[in-house]
Amino acid sequence: MTKALIFNLCRTGVYIAAIGQLALSQIHIEVITRVFEPAVGFVLFLFVTFGVVTAFSSSSLHKGTGVVPYLLIVSTATVVGFIYLRIVIRDIQLDNVLTLPEAIGSLVIASIVMAVYAAASVGMLLTRNFNERR
Repeated sequence: MTKALIFNLCRTGVYIAAIGQLALSQIHIEVITRVFEPAVGFVLFLFVTFGVVTAFSSSSLHKGTGVVPYLLIVSTATVVGFIYLRIVIRDIQLDNVLTLPEAIGSLVIASIVMAVYAAASVGMLLTRNFNERR
């Protein structure tokens, strides 16, 4: 595999994860309606929004620019994702209304999205072309 192919596959993975999470946000919304933490909706909104921004900002990596902004955005998306997971898991542990079987879909989606962001970002950073300018 060439570097360009690996880069494009990783970038496509970020796009699919971000847009897929946006499309499947109904699953997250069903979970957050049962969580007692008032900030969970805002955290979920930030997680999805930063994910979409991450996808769109990945196009600047191939040009040899935008590494620092991309890393800030993908790091923020991942941190907000962890905060979301922590809020939901904490609510399950406190035995409020939400149970693990009800939340498992949202937890799995959020975990997969964060893993894709991390793995694909490493792949893109390792295979991007520093010399090419578009």
